[in-house]
Amino acid sequence: MTDRNTILVVGDPPALFGAAFDAVLGDPTLWRASADDAAARVGDVDEGRVDCIVGAVPPEARAKLVSDVREREPGLPVILVVDPDEEEGGREAFDAGATDYLAARGTDAEATWLAHRVQAAVEAHRSDRERTRRIAQQYVISDLGAFALSGPTYERLFEETVERLAAALDAAYIAVGRHRPSVGDVELLAVEGWPQSYVGGVSLGPGTHAERTLWADGALVSDRVFLDDRFDSSALEDSANIQSGLSVAIEGRDGPWGVITAHSEKPGMFDETDGRFIENIARLVGAAIERQTLRSTLEEVFERIGEGVYGLDEEWRITSANPKAARLLGAESEDVVGRSVWTLFEDDYVRAQYERARYKREPTTFEAVYPPTGAWYEHRVYPSRNGVSVYLTDVTERRERELELLRYEWMVETADDGVYALDDEFRFVEVNQGFADLFGRSREELLGTAGTDIMDEETAEKIAELRRQSAETGEAATVEFPLDRPDGSSVWIETRFSALFETDDDGERRFVGTVGISRDVSARRRRERLLTTLQEHTRSLTRVTDYDAAVELTVEACEDLFEPLSVDFFEYDPGERTLRPHPASDADPDELVAPGGNPCWRAFAEEKTVIVDSGTGCGRNLVAEAVGQYGVLSVEMDRDTVTDESGTDVFRLLASTMSEILSVVEAEAALGDRDRRLESQNERLTKLNRINRTIREVTGAVVQAATSEEAAARACERLADARPYRFAWFCEMDAATGSPTPTTTSGVEDGYAHRLGEVLSTDPFPEIVANAVESLSPAVVKNVVDAPGWEAHRRDALSYGFQSLAVVPAGESRLLVVHGTDADAFAEEDGEMLAELGATLGNVIDRLGRSQAMLADRRTEIELAVTDERQSLLALARQTGREVRVTGVIPTADGRYRTFVQTRADREAVEEALPAGTSLTELTDGDDDDDHRYEMQLPDRASFEVLYAGGGRLREMTATETACRVVVTLPENVNVRSVVDAFSAIHPETTLVSKRTVTNPIETEDGFRARLEDEWTERQKEAISAAYHGGFYEWPRRTTATTLSGVFGISSPTFQYHLRAAERKLVRTAFA
Repeated sequence: MTDRNTILVVGDPPALFGAAFDAVLGDPTLWRASADDAAARVGDVDEGRVDCIVGAVPPEARAKLVSDVREREPGLPVILVVDPDEEEGGREAFDAGATDYLAARGTDAEATWLAHRVQAAVEAHRSDRERTRRIAQQYVISDLGAFALSGPTYERLFEETVERLAAALDAAYIAVGRHRPSVGDVELLAVEGWPQSYVGGVSLGPGTHAERTLWADGALVSDRVFLDDRFDSSALEDSANIQSGLSVAIEGRDGPWGVITAHSEKPGMFDETDGRFIENIARLVGAAIERQTLRSTLEEVFERIGEGVYGLDEEWRITSANPKAARLLGAESEDVVGRSVWTLFEDDYVRAQYERARYKREPTTFEAVYPPTGAWYEHRVYPSRNGVSVYLTDVTERRERELELLRYEWMVETADDGVYALDDEFRFVEVNQGFADLFGRSREELLGTAGTDIMDEETAEKIAELRRQSAETGEAATVEFPLDRPDGSSVWIETRFSALFETDDDGERRFVGTVGISRDVSARRRRERLLTTLQEHTRSLTRVTDYDAAVELTVEACEDLFEPLSVDFFEYDPGERTLRPHPASDADPDELVAPGGNPCWRAFAEEKTVIVDSGTGCGRNLVAEAVGQYGVLSVEMDRDTVTDESGTDVFRLLASTMSEILSVVEAEAALGDRDRRLESQNERLTKLNRINRTIREVTGAVVQAATSEEAAARACERLADARPYRFAWFCEMDAATGSPTPTTTSGVEDGYAHRLGEVLSTDPFPEIVANAVESLSPAVVKNVVDAPGWEAHRRDALSYGFQSLAVVPAGESRLLVVHGTDADAFAEEDGEMLAELGATLGNVIDRLGRSQAMLADRRTEIELAVTDERQSLLALARQTGREVRVTGVIPTADGRYRTFVQTRADREAVEEALPAGTSLTELTDGDDDDDHRYEMQLPDRASFEVLYAGGGRLREMTATETACRVVVTLPENVNVRSVVDAFSAIHPETTLVSKRTVTNPIETEDGFRARLEDEWTERQKEAISAAYHGGFYEWPRRTTATTLSGVFGISSPTFQYHLRAAERKLVRTAFA
């Protein structure tokens, strides 16, 4: 509804309707009319109703103007404009019935004053009109509600609704329609203003104003329906000159039931008040529809209900009865209705119960016999304002069963065990007192309760599965489960049950539940658990090697065995003469037990079991038992467990076992300390061996180089292959510029190798290079990834797999750079080794640069005699009585040594003689009297590490029953005494037999070939040359021995004999 003021100007007032007037009223709509036409124009304004009349008419026409307007629309404000010169102008205006008057000549001030008076009059009129309309609408709601409660049909309800709404809303057109979900439209059921042929003949489709309302939240108002783009046009709007519209949905139980619409041929006729009013009407109609639907449903249910139902009025006459009630009363429904109930039930007991329910207005239920049939009926009587309603049920069979069950009930009640019955939904239908006591609940609490409510979910699922199996097989089932009772106690229950079935009219058996017996098996399970748990913990204790672990396991055993409130082990402190709680105890660490009457001290001092009340008032005892010289074990356990002899016996046995274990642990602890010291020494020795091996491999490779470049390359290769290094490279310092230049690399990926010059110039690399050159000592970066200032090198470290690096001086103008895979790879001995290695490499490379002659192979040969029985080969020779000779030793990458041994002792004798864990493989397959060859990995590999650490070469190692002879050649610069002392540290009974210097001439490639040709026969040389040039050694092979033998015109076995002989001599020359 529009809020714009519509002013009807009558006559010819002064010039008052200009800008000043509009400024107050906000551009009102002005209409003009003569005094004779004013009344007619009040109701004929198309744009809406007139809000106020401003008249300037002669005095004699004023009364008629006001009378005509008020007759057309009572209460409409009329303001008269009079001439200021009229002495009685104001009085005459009021006498004429005007709302107000203004004496004006046409000034702006007068125009403003007129506008304010018009505004006040319009607002007062609108308030009165709105109040009147609301009161009228409330009357409509009240009257229509009373009408709906009278139970009218749908048709009458809808007709009354549209008629009342048309008057209340002053709307020309009202309609009620029902939503048809299957079609998606609204079918008209009642109309006012529209042709009655629209009912059932016109529907409002999707997108229309009515259909949109079904899904709207509240009423939908449109001031101009035909211009509202929210809606599509419908047959209603198109059939009349519709301007404004209002609609609201009628809600049903499962969604919108229908819609109420109101339309007017005037625009802006409806506002929010009309919307709220029509919403209330829609709720009222919806409730009436729901009530009518419910009533129809109840009548249908009443006819189909399985019980007898009849109603009685205030005179105790039967007003209604369903067929079931008539059958129970032995008559037809029409014969029962209208009769007094006392002609059917003459028993005073029945009459008294009916009257009691009616006069006390309280429902009652009772059972009584019906004399005509002798059947027992249950009466459920419900009082109402106009009488009572009675539900009648035949309970004859149930009462007979109850009598029979009563006999069984007494039998069950006398049983000691818990007896129960469950229905097919796992609910208790019967329990005896024994069952209730067992589960710690009352019988009333259990009956009707689901089994899942008194046991845990896992147990319920297990029993449900056994019930299902029992129902399928008909066999009884037994299960044990734990139960937490409401009083906080816990028991173990054993229950045995069987399935119950009933047979229907077709002879089919139907599962109806289970019946079973339950008993408390907690004591039996406690005994079994104690014995089983004690055995498990005793087995665990026997494997313990640590004092604290033994105590902790014993405490854990006590907790598993006795479920105590507390477990404590008090250690005896001989210095303080007190018992102190072990950290594994529950006692306060500061709770010391001094000599005296304390139960724990008495148990320790008197070496006996002491049992006293715990003093907690929880029905528990404190039990203390001495644990040898080590202390006292105490447990606060249930009094029932203490009184049970098996519980105290188990506790004494556990304390005794703990004492024995602690004595064993004490002895083994001393041995463990010794083993740890040896282990620490071995770890250090292993690290030194690794360092020595690295030094040996690097120096061994360097000394065999012919040039300084080859020496540097071999040094980098060996370092790159050694653990924990990633790669290594050399750089030379330019004497003129002092800047380093990369020269030799190994293990460096190409991408990084090509950038080494850039790497050397990227901070802070120049700084550590300068530090190494100035201090003549290694400069180390422990962790390139995390070190401050090394962010520029972090990506290289992550990409190429190194964390640390060291720059080591290696000569006068040379630096060795080594990259480590681990952080701190150059700490302690590793850093010292690199420093020494750098000095050594520098000297070697510098000497190579000055003189090739200094590389002459001069070595020191020493012979050792070992009589230490721990030496593996000597022990093997003595136990087998056979000579044992080492034919070769191969160091492996993981630091082990594969030893090849030749002896006449058979495999069985060798296996018996070697220490346990020695790896042994026989390489020959001959008779017992032939030589046997074995590959073995001896446990005393430290002796080989000593011999090979300084570049030594094993020439001979032969063991007889008297001694093991070892012949080794060492580089000339190796200190013989240090080697002999290191060997003697491993095998104390070692003697240096001889020492001499030997010179091995440097052999050229041609010399090596000449030596081989002297070894080979002509046939052997031809065979191996043909095999090499013919592709016999390629993979895959390009020829075979058979093909090559045909070239020489000899048989394949003969060819292979010569070829194998040539190969053996070649290998012997290389490895001898």
